[in-house]
Amino acid sequence: MDEIDLEELAASLTLREENQAIKSYQNTVAVACPACDEQFDDLVVCHLF
Repeated sequence: MDEIDLEELAASLTLREENQAIKSYQNTVAVACPACDEQFDDLVVCHLF
């Protein structure tokens, strides 16, 4: 499986919440999932410390 570029993916989404641990995005433009090609509603990115 190819590696997913989260920064590129997130750039197409609407940021809803951000703090030190997570960023939460809403898919307001009907972007398809790069892994399965299905549309999704939300993306949550967790930062590991």
